[in-house]
Amino acid sequence: QQGEKNENNNNNNSKRMELSTPSGLRNLGATCYLNSQLQCLAQNLGFVHGLFSWRKPYNHNHNHNGNNNNAHVDDRMSTVLSSMQSILANMRYGPNRVICTNEFASALHLENDEMQDPNEFARLLFDRMLESFRRSEEEEEEELTNNTSGSSLRTSSFGLGGLLPSVFGGEFTYVTKCDECRNSTKRNEEFMELSIPIVDCKVEESSSSSPSPSSGKKKQPGSRTRQANKKSTISSDDINVQLCVNSYLHPEILDGDNQYECSRCQKKCNATRRMLFAKLPPVLNIQLARYVFDRETFSKRKLTTKVRLPKLLEIPNNATLEGHMQTKYVLCAVQNHLGSSAHGGHYIADVMDWTTGVWYEFNDEDVTILKGGPTSSFDPDVETEEDGMEHHRNVSGSEDAYNLFYVEEGYLSMQCEKELRPFHCRKSEVNTWSSSSSTAPSDCKDILTFVEDQRKERYRLELEIKTKNMREDARISARRDKIIQNVFLGTSTPANPTEGNSIWVDSNFLRRFFSCQDGMADIFQSASNSSAFIDARSFLCLCEQSKGLHPRVARKGKLLQPDVYRAVELIMQEEHAMFLWDQGSDSLLRSPPLPLTDHMFIEGSNLICKDCGLSYQKEARQKYDLFKVS
Repeated sequence: QQGEKNENNNNNNSKRMELSTPSGLRNLGATCYLNSQLQCLAQNLGFVHGLFSWRKPYNHNHNHNGNNNNAHVDDRMSTVLSSMQSILANMRYGPNRVICTNEFASALHLENDEMQDPNEFARLLFDRMLESFRRSEEEEEEELTNNTSGSSLRTSSFGLGGLLPSVFGGEFTYVTKCDECRNSTKRNEEFMELSIPIVDCKVEESSSSSPSPSSGKKKQPGSRTRQANKKSTISSDDINVQLCVNSYLHPEILDGDNQYECSRCQKKCNATRRMLFAKLPPVLNIQLARYVFDRETFSKRKLTTKVRLPKLLEIPNNATLEGHMQTKYVLCAVQNHLGSSAHGGHYIADVMDWTTGVWYEFNDEDVTILKGGPTSSFDPDVETEEDGMEHHRNVSGSEDAYNLFYVEEGYLSMQCEKELRPFHCRKSEVNTWSSSSSTAPSDCKDILTFVEDQRKERYRLELEIKTKNMREDARISARRDKIIQNVFLGTSTPANPTEGNSIWVDSNFLRRFFSCQDGMADIFQSASNSSAFIDARSFLCLCEQSKGLHPRVARKGKLLQPDVYRAVELIMQEEHAMFLWDQGSDSLLRSPPLPLTDHMFIEGSNLICKDCGLSYQKEARQKYDLFKVS
């Protein structure tokens, strides 16, 4: 029954597919903010697919018209983008468990021992990337216009100017309505992220009020005069991202010192300002405003208010004032700031693999699976009174959640479908530039092909090492069985001309042989070029006169009975044949078996050199006399 049980377990294990964890990132000192940001970006399929299509312009040095400043900036950004591309490609498809970001950090001139805010870092990086992409587009368009040879010099940076806006970019409309003349004015503004204040648990928004969208450059809590329709209080346990977003998107009342300058009334009037989304981004980057300025201490401090994270977020898509539609976003990544200080601490990231739905916690090099997602997340669709509300109540909010990435459902589905295509199809999608680039240099190898080759080579080496270890384990196991059978149980038959006389063998060799801890590959390798497994001279066994062993050397060996010696020799010969077979050297198998040693030291015959023995006795006697006199 036990055998059947083990067999069933083996069958079940053979049908299971193990998921390898994503790569971790080495902390260079205080670069946890960089690592957590890169882990969030690595799972953003729209972003990485676009970045993988970028190529370092091989002819951009000729396109600056003598502007050395632009050339310097482009050279630096090319280094930044190529190293970032390499890191993200290795994080997604590479063979290494831990990846070093030193090249990327050096290209950005980051101080490894200085911590930065991940959002400020990402904002600055994206701005520089956008500038570089657009400048490359302009240069390539000019090059295409001036190219009269008919050959295309287009690189894959062409069209990447819209990458970041197409992934993170949204647009909203400010609508301000005068209370006196009822005239409305509109102002559009683009955004790449939303900075959302955390709801004050003393104030609750009216459920009857319809929320309105806002911007990443949204005003801080103190900049608004007041919000409409506020009432009662809420429990701190009820604070979640959906509530913060709804509160943040409420209409704003402009009165008192903050009255609106009406162009029609030609005076300051009370007014209501709403914000309507004209366009929602595929990836909504929400930053919880945990860092606030303390007017009492005149310094920045961190808000430790606990906020629960809904796995599904509804954002109103208000195209007009008449109504709005809800766009659903899925929680896919959370950056957490551990610590109570706004000037220190540690950043980690909880990120979901878009294709598998598996959540991971990334703490620099350490990567662990999060079953069910972040501990502070909950499913808002569970609304039954019996278990739904209880489930929500049991989910404790996070005081560390800082930066959130929500992905629109349709966009998430589309990107996952692309990612699940065969690898060569994904490569062709990001390398369409090569089909039209007849002048691309041969060393301009795309990053996915490079990482794929790297992964294949790593797999080949790992397979080679695994096969080698398996064969070595098989040889060691066979040796162990033969030692038990032929040496300890004494089933071998003596066949030695020195029968009756013990034979000396070096202890180091015997220790390796009987311990069965290694395959003794070095001995078998050197034996192929010698006449025996043990070369007496290589073991420094012979004395200076080469007449036998020096007494000091003899003490480091053991005397074996002839039948035991012969058994050891036969085992070594058989294992040597297995070694040669594993190495593919079958031609050497036709050679006669090698003896255990090229110089046998037999007890009572040539074990100890007489001259060395007399000299050793004399030396020992002199030392004894010195002790005796003292």
